[in-house]
Amino acid sequence: MQKYDVTLTLSKKHIPIYADSYEKAMAQIGDMVAGLVLMDFREEEIERITVNTAGSPAESGAVQKPDKPMKYSHLSPDMDKLCETLESLCLENGYEYEEIEEEMDNISSFEEFEPLLHWEFEPVCALELEGSDCIFPDRRRSRLFGKNGYLLDTSLDSGIAALSTITQSYELWLLEDMSLAVTFCCTMTVEGNDNYSESATFRIPVSGSYPKLSGDFNAVDFLLSIEDKICDALHLD
Repeated sequence: MQKYDVTLTLSKKHIPIYADSYEKAMAQIGDMVAGLVLMDFREEEIERITVNTAGSPAESGAVQKPDKPMKYSHLSPDMDKLCETLESLCLENGYEYEEIEEEMDNISSFEEFEPLLHWEFEPVCALELEGSDCIFPDRRRSRLFGKNGYLLDTSLDSGIAALSTITQSYELWLLEDMSLAVTFCCTMTVEGNDNYSESATFRIPVSGSYPKLSGDFNAVDFLLSIEDKICDALHLD
């Protein structure tokens, strides 16, 4: 059993926590915040909580776990991770939090939303073949990332050739662990008579920043589209 010294960033006061591990100490803190008993502070007044102890990773030379923001602690673990992921994507690409605060508040207000339950995650494949009827059955080959994904956004650039339509795009995928992945996608579609069509899609992972690759990324519009996707999944007007 170790003693963890908890520091409230705004109050500079200390509360002793006794637990067997860092994770259990943080769990106790979460219970205390939920009960609003942290030294008579309101939850919205607490910006960060730092946990240190003798022999902790900070003092032993090991990498210390970063402070965990408390503003999404009222959400489920997956929704918490989703909000943190979306916020980081915007902040890491030149936006200030004040610019996205309203949209992030709206997204984090959907406490009943569970990404894995309400969104349809599907295999992200390097090759997809599709046809309009059973003559050309759909096929998927070579799954990417080792996880299913949900398509959050796409930056589409279309070009029409003499015999087919070719589209090129960058895609932003949300994976099942609430991390993001980016792919470059090229689709060729051939249309025939009676609305019959066949298409082949080729997809490769890329390591670049999606906002920079897309070229026209707007954080507010992006977050509004996420809010719309959540409303659609929950069947809200």
